[in-house]
Amino acid sequence: MSVTLTLRFDDGETRRITGRIDRTVYQSAMAAGIGILTECREGACATCKVRCLEGDYDIGDASPEALTAEEEADGMALACQMVPMTDCALSFPYPFALTLGAGPVATEGRITALEHIAEDTLRLELAPDRPLPFLPGQYARIGLPGGGPGTARAFSFSSRNKVEFIIRVLADGLMSTFLAERAEPGVRVPLSSPYGNFVLRPSARPVVMVAGGTGLGPLLAMLEALDGNRPAHVFFGTNRRAQLFGLDRLTALGAIVRTASLEEDGLNATDLIVIPDPDVDAYLCGPPGMIDAARTVLLEAGVGDARIFAERFLPS
Repeated sequence: MSVTLTLRFDDGETRRITGRIDRTVYQSAMAAGIGILTECREGACATCKVRCLEGDYDIGDASPEALTAEEEADGMALACQMVPMTDCALSFPYPFALTLGAGPVATEGRITALEHIAEDTLRLELAPDRPLPFLPGQYARIGLPGGGPGTARAFSFSSRNKVEFIIRVLADGLMSTFLAERAEPGVRVPLSSPYGNFVLRPSARPVVMVAGGTGLGPLLAMLEALDGNRPAHVFFGTNRRAQLFGLDRLTALGAIVRTASLEEDGLNATDLIVIPDPDVDAYLCGPPGMIDAARTVLLEAGVGDARIFAERFLPS
């Protein structure tokens, strides 16, 4: 049985496609030539999260880590698992332009730079064997040499023009151990990109950015893309001041920066936020607790929820 799916994107674009009650929304969109953003296609990663505005559907096999009970009750679903039972209107939290690519490119990259830039923090630069398209804010998946399934880890691009990543070193972390013990210039690693919908939205509004730790990485790439054309305030927090990085780059990019460390200052990034005018676009990147706290501060300051974009960083 066929149904009509109305796909609405946050840049105002709308597409109506034919779906089926025996296909997921993702499968129907792909059949219609629309590349809904997804990664695992198993209901585990939350990349394809969507809100159902109208209609009935089967939630499918969605992991509670990817889709909480509160989100499910609020009409959220995962497009790779959601099966429509009636005509549905769906709202996707990213621009339609992100659906037009051919999907992630899989290749290899050669390490060209690896350096400590702060306590427990590395900068990794790769030279890919083929061009990797991406938008500032998106991420790549990097694997281990000869590594099998399950060894790849997600890292956001920290530059607009280079295949560069800012990586937190974790005790006993799979990627951290490789970078500390085996990685050096010339070593080759599996690489695929792009992933994610955390990207700059077209706008003339000033920008507010809140970063926790290496969550500053994708915000640096976004600031490079802004090229000083929009006022930008950056609130950046780490556990210790020795973990701060990128301050010279932020200044060179014209950002107004406030920093804090939890241990020395007793403050985190969200304690720094000052919003003189709520007509801004806000980009949040860092640990889930910081994201939730920053969102609360911004909403209380009058920033509209539709103008708050976030990427949660989880240890891996």
